[in-house]
Amino acid sequence: MKKLLSLILAAMMLGSCMAGCAQNDSDSGNGSEGEDGPIKLVVYNNSGVITSTEASDPEIIQQVHDWLLEETGYDVTIITPTAEDDATELNLKLSGGDQIDLFWGDWTTYAKSGAIIPVNEYLDSKGADIVAAWPQEAWDAMTDTDGQIYGIPRSTPVSGNPLWVRTDWCEQFGMEVPSTIEEYEAYLAKVAQEKPAGEGTIPLLADINGKHNSKGLHNTFLGAFTEYGYTNWLDTETNEIKPAELQPGFKDFLETMNRWYEAGYIYPEFANLDVTTIRDLIKSGIVGSAAVWYSNLTLSMYDFQKNFPDAGYDYCREGLTGPAGLAETAAAASTTGALISARCQHPEAVVDLLNFLYDPDNYMISWYGPEGTYWKWTDQENHVYETIGEISGYHFEYCLTIGLPMEISVSGNNPQQARHQQYLSQEHTNLERVKTHFDDGVVYDQARVYEGCPTADDIDRMLAEETVKFIIGSRDLSEFDQFIEQLYDAGMQDWIDVHTQIYFEQTNG
Repeated sequence: MKKLLSLILAAMMLGSCMAGCAQNDSDSGNGSEGEDGPIKLVVYNNSGVITSTEASDPEIIQQVHDWLLEETGYDVTIITPTAEDDATELNLKLSGGDQIDLFWGDWTTYAKSGAIIPVNEYLDSKGADIVAAWPQEAWDAMTDTDGQIYGIPRSTPVSGNPLWVRTDWCEQFGMEVPSTIEEYEAYLAKVAQEKPAGEGTIPLLADINGKHNSKGLHNTFLGAFTEYGYTNWLDTETNEIKPAELQPGFKDFLETMNRWYEAGYIYPEFANLDVTTIRDLIKSGIVGSAAVWYSNLTLSMYDFQKNFPDAGYDYCREGLTGPAGLAETAAAASTTGALISARCQHPEAVVDLLNFLYDPDNYMISWYGPEGTYWKWTDQENHVYETIGEISGYHFEYCLTIGLPMEISVSGNNPQQARHQQYLSQEHTNLERVKTHFDDGVVYDQARVYEGCPTADDIDRMLAEETVKFIIGSRDLSEFDQFIEQLYDAGMQDWIDVHTQIYFEQTNG
């Protein structure tokens, strides 16, 4: 998949150069109907905010489109992903010459091919509200070593993978919400034995390839077995930066996950889950616990409790612990954000549009649709709203200001997102219950990583694939040391060397 992506990005870079020549030879770009016409912008909204597979009401979509056109002068078209692998779909559109001005992705991947542009000058001239909204660590994650900012942040360090357990089942079993791995394993055994939801009961629903690059099993549990959790770490014996999988204790983590899998605790298809499947399973009432990105649970709570009004989920607020301490690892400030394509003819307009939507009044319309349809202000001055009925005809297609700053800029009575909003405003930034990334703030330029370690993709693949094999038992853990040798044979020392060099350069070590 990554090799295909590299080929696609190479085509994009060539196309971008050709597009730049065409722009220089023309008085008007692709983004306008004429000198006095509205600027046309096309957004591929793969931000993750659109989770429904149903189409929105065309009338509402048109109303939001027309509102934006009237207020900003920009004619904004939204493309929603139609394929499960939206990254490949996006890159095929970009390399094929389709107009895509804004999309979401990892800037370190797209910048190395010239497929996106820095946004510093546009933030300076058009993006004051965007700049003010995000903390410095979020901007640091979007910035290269030359100070070039390659996109609008998507995240800042947060606690995103608590272990959610069914509180009604705990009560039924006479148990408290588990606070240790030992207590949790006893809970899993009880769920598997009692099967409160019948034969389809799932003791543990977890993923390993989740939203925002989270790995549910790793982010939720690895810290219980290793000193640093799911993060790169500094081996003080060699003074080298190494991946999480080389930590002492990682084999203990695999042994526990394998034991849970063999016992039937872990959902068998954990390695192939998508967001829709995760949320549907939670809503169905058969999941005893969940180690997935928090919003899969919080945004499913309303529908879940409609079907099971006496049921609930919670997690240990002080943090789940194990032999090595806190189990959960925080999500670091991400290099994923809103990116402007190198083909974009009006990057200043894209930033201006986003800055307009960083106003809470405008954000609400992009998020919930026109006021009076599904929501209304109860205290506009303080940005307090309430919803009107269930939001069913609009699925957030025009919500382009994704991330914590805008999500907590408004508050209100919204039963459909009550638990989600509570988590965002009160729990998401609590880092006391988690282990934080050892190398938080260090940006590993992927172009440089690949230059120093040409087999980086192969190493990533091996880490992902072999971890799953150990968990499901198709590879015996007696071969773990052999696996480590195979990693070094594949170029792990090169991976370590380039990451170590970058780390110490950026930390002045």
